[in-house]
Amino acid sequence: MRTTTICLALAIVLLSPCASTQWVQTSLDSGIVMCLAARGTDLFAGTRDGSVFRSTDDGTSWTEGNLGLTGQAVVALAVLGTDILAATA
Repeated sequence: MRTTTICLALAIVLLSPCASTQWVQTSLDSGIVMCLAARGTDLFAGTRDGSVFRSTDDGTSWTEGNLGLTGQAVVALAVLGTDILAATA
């Protein structure tokens, strides 16, 4: 039992560098992003200034797509089938 625990702990320590995150800066420069959502290959970002942006190319470019939002912070995005729901505060 003790040998198994030591081996497991050693494996976690040795493999942890392999599991590091890979952050890549995107071109979304419109305010502070409050939330993200994904639908298939589309990414959506809600910002503090009340905007919702969509990317179809893994975040390389973004298009603003507000329909009726009134400039309040978008604090949550949810995907429901083909619909994207935005919660504002």
